[in-house]
Parts: sequence; C-alpha cells; structure tokens
Amino acid sequence: MSGRRLDRLGGLRGRPAAGAGQEWLHLSLRQGGLDLIVNLSLAWQAGSAQAVDEARVMVIAGEGGRFVGALHQPSAARARLGPSAITLEGHRLQIVGDTLTVEISGALPLSLTLQATLPPDLSHRLPLGGGATLDWLVLPRMRCVEGWVDLPDGRRILDGAIAYHDHNWGAFSFGQDFSWEWGFVLPEEADQDWAIVFSRLGDRAQHRTRSQGLLFYQGGRLRAAFTGGELQIEATGALRRAPGLTLPPAAGLVLPPQGLGVPGGWTVRARAPGRSLSLSLVAGSTARIATPAGDEGLTLVYEVLTTAHIEVNLHGAELRAMGRGVTEAVRHHGA
Repeated sequence: MSGRRLDRLGGLRGRPAAGAGQEWLHLSLRQGGLDLIVNLSLAWQAGSAQAVDEARVMVIAGEGGRFVGALHQPSAARARLGPSAITLEGHRLQIVGDTLTVEISGALPLSLTLQATLPPDLSHRLPLGGGATLDWLVLPRMRCVEGWVDLPDGRRILDGAIAYHDHNWGAFSFGQDFSWEWGFVLPEEADQDWAIVFSRLGDRAQHRTRSQGLLFYQGGRLRAAFTGGELQIEATGALRRAPGLTLPPAAGLVLPPQGLGVPGGWTVRARAPGRSLSLSLVAGSTARIATPAGDEGLTLVYEVLTTAHIEVNLHGAELRAMGRGVTEAVRHHGA
C-alpha cells in the first residue's frame, strides 16, 4: 500500500461552500452468486443552514437474476457528520486508516468491515456542465474481513468477499445537464489480483462526452491509466428486459417498464504507447433508483450487473480473463 490512505483522501466533505450539493458513498460487494450494493447519500439545498437537508440509505441484493432492496430515509435533522464518520439514526459508516465499517439497521440489515487492498485514487473537478463539477475517489478493491447481511431467506456470511468502494461529492443538483456511466470489473476468481474502473461523463442527452477515463490495477498497484482520446467507450444494443427492482417502489407506477436508454452492454477500447486494453461488458440483471430532480422530473440511476471479458497488453505482457462487476448509468425521465 502507498501513503495514499483512505482516511486521508476519503474523509467526509459535508456541505459545499456555496449552493446546492451532493455527497454519497458507494459499496459493491460480491460473494459467490450474491451481489450486494450499499449507498449512503447526503444532499444540501442552496441557502439552507441545516447540517444535512436530505439523507438516504439504500441496500440492494441481487442473486440468481432476482433483486431485493430497501430504501431508508433517516431524519436529516438527526444526522451526525464528522470527518471520518456518518451516523444516520440506526445507520453508521466509519473510516479508520484503510478500514471501512458499515452498519445498516431495519430492512436488509448488515454489518461490514472492509480492508483496502489497493491505494485509493482521487479525480478532482470532473466537469458536469454549467460550471458544476464532481470529485470522485475510487478504491477499486477491498476485502471484507468480517461481514453479514440478513436477506429474506436468511443470513449470509460475507467474510472474505471482494468489494469495490467509491466516494463522490460536488456542488450540483440532480436534473442538471449531465449524465454518466461508470463501472468496475473484478476477477471471477478471488485469487486473481487485477481490477478495472472506467467512467464517462456527458451531457444529459448523451450527445457529448465531457470527460472519460479508465484505470487498470494489477499486483497491488495502478499499472495503466487511459484518458480522453486514448479511450473509446461504446454502448452496444439496448436493454429490453424490465428492471428487477425499482426504488422507491412507488416510482415503478409512473416509469416505463423497460430501461430508459440503458444499453445491453458496453465495449471499451483503450490504447496508448506500449499498452492497450479491451473490455467487453454484457448487461445482466438491473436495479433502478429514482431521485426527484425538482422541476426536471426524475433522475434515474441504473445499477447494472455485468459479466466481462478483458484483454490487456502492457509492454508485451498479456492478460486475458473473465470478470464480473457493476456499471451504473444515470438517465432522466420527465421534463
């Protein structure tokens, strides 16, 4: 591990200096055929003096092509924020060194203690349009030292599971002129030591790419980074099947059954002197989260479980492997 510790780079930011803002922490964990997604998000309104204006905690579990999920909306007035911990009524997240602990109560309760196995990377001020920017910290591989989640059919022990974590914050509101697609891929076999993360930020209509990048890790360190013109990210086909889960459930009554503009997969090609990477992603089961976007309707966040085939060449050293991951796509519905 380098000196880039999680608690030094990934501490909580809190209310932006001016205007509206968002901050959220995301975890994706895989154990056998189970995919677990956990998201804690905070929002601030322009002109408000409260410590937090809105808080949401989401848990999604996918297994065998089926999803279960829970969306908690704890009292923002009771939120307690520090530089290394969030407490939202019965939910808590804490960062100590390179260890992340998460406790969620209520529906789909869980307890996770995760240890970083790679150093985090931080991208500053990624453009969202209209002067809005996003900071993105990514920790592409963690190990669950100890953990469990209670699903409707019983408790699952998660000790030894591999996980992905990111932490995002920025002065913007959902519904503005932006969209994004980001994803990660981890090996099918836990004893393999590579990881891939990619992202593309564009305008709301998905006509223009504002920023894109891909990181490839192997052997406990970042081995290759590709940005801008070194990278092509292309959608393939269209996802025809309905999402396996919509949160909150009431949003499913007003949304069309199919995914809005969600592709059936992605092809990623990266090339720079002495190094190349190709990544083929096939979309599987999908969960959909609806977030109010003021007068702009709803912002829809799709969490897409993917299978992947990768080919990497770094100065003549080749890797061909299969993997699994999650790709998140932000779309809009309404005004």
